[in-house]
Amino acid sequence: MPMLEVEKVHVHYKLMEAVRAVSFRVNRGELVALIGSNGAGKSSTLKAIAGSVPMSSGAIRLDGEPIHGLGPEQRVQRGIALSPEGRRLFGRMSVLENLLVGAHTIKLDEPSLGIAPKVVAEIADAIRQLNAGGMSIVLVEQNARLALKLAHNAYALEHGEVVKSGKGAELLDDPSIRKAYLGV
Repeated sequence: MPMLEVEKVHVHYKLMEAVRAVSFRVNRGELVALIGSNGAGKSSTLKAIAGSVPMSSGAIRLDGEPIHGLGPEQRVQRGIALSPEGRRLFGRMSVLENLLVGAHTIKLDEPSLGIAPKVVAEIADAIRQLNAGGMSIVLVEQNARLALKLAHNAYALEHGEVVKSGKGAELLDDPSIRKAYLGV
């Protein structure tokens, strides 16, 4: 049984539909990447999972139990959290410590946004360590190449919908993904 199931989730901001029937699964200990351009629905999907934005419809289950009716605090208690993104990090803490802080907050996503390449490599190493330690991770990352290299499975979103899915390495080699997200 998947640890996290996102099934046909829709998210609206007033009349605008940001997420359209997004579905994916995360198995225990798996790292899943969500890739896509700005406005594709990645962050809104994560926010719906964390409970910081309401879903219009759909279901979210953790270990088979519905959590879409729970508040953000109750989701954190069950292990759902977002980590800080970009420059909103705690400067006196290590990269790993900043990522671990994400287990206690529900405000940010894309971990490498606005960060120097050397620090991005440290973030990638910290994410690998957390995942190797058994943590299941849904990674939203503007750097699609990095996300796909790290991911066991990945989902490409466009206009709020999943348009392609597969193993991270498979999507990294997919010509349409390379053209759309990797500039190749």
